[in-house]
Parts: sequence; C-alpha cells; structure tokens
Amino acid sequence: MIRRPPRSTPKPSSAASDVYKRQEDGQPLYKLWARRAEEQPSENRLFLSGVRVEYRPTEDIPWFLSAESGEAPTDESYIDLRGAVELLNEPQDQRDRTLVRTQALRFEPENLVASSEGSVSLFVGDRRLDAMGIRVYLRDERLELESEVHGQFDP
Repeated sequence: MIRRPPRSTPKPSSAASDVYKRQEDGQPLYKLWARRAEEQPSENRLFLSGVRVEYRPTEDIPWFLSAESGEAPTDESYIDLRGAVELLNEPQDQRDRTLVRTQALRFEPENLVASSEGSVSLFVGDRRLDAMGIRVYLRDERLELESEVHGQFDP
C-alpha cells in the first residue's frame, strides 16, 4: 500500500509516497500519490500533503482527484481530503468533461466512491451547478447532488 517511513519514525517522509491498487488481471485500477506522508502511530493516522489520485479503468473514462492535503486512518479505508479539492472526469471522445470542486471530500478507495457534505460546484462542459453535498460513484460514472442545487442547463 502506501510506502512510508518505519512505524518508529513519526517524522514526515521527504520522499513521495504512492499506492497502486490492481485489478484481477493485474492492470492498475487506481494510483494514489502524496508529495509527503507522515504516520502518527499513537493516533493510528496518516497525514498527507500534495495528494493526487488517478482511477483509470480499462474500458471506462478515467477520473483524476487532487487536493492540498489529506488524512486517513492507518488502515487506509478512506481519505479525508481538504483544500482546493478537484475531481475531474475527462472523456477522450466528444463528450463534455465533468469537474467537481469543493474544499473537503472523502474518498473511499475500496468502493471507488467520493463524497462531500459541504458546498460543491459541478461543471459539465461550460455549464455549472452548485449544491450542498455530492456522492460520486467513479466505477459507475454516476453522481448525485444532495441538496440546495442551483444552476441552469440550457438545451
């Protein structure tokens, strides 16, 4: 999983950390990079900065996730991302790209789900919707805006 300093060393690692999750056929399913990772064994927490995630299924549209920082339990079951969080889906064909911007987002690597309860902006091509809360199912290429949805899509 994440390459990081030994448990006895609670100082930050100056080297980049990365995770590669593979599909059954051995192809990468997603990759997670952090510019810096610091494990706090006494808190069972992992602190990340300069976080990037790439989900690249073989037959579907890839998703890219970035954030200034992240925090996760040491079992890495989820990562709470903070600061200029962006989730981007960019098709290779003529379809519009999808971009989600928010200040905080939880990414669940095993389920390939990203969610936020805060304010989010959704951009599809040059159209924009603002809402409170979102759930994005990367594997299914589906998203749900939770409440207070504002915006207009012209035909």
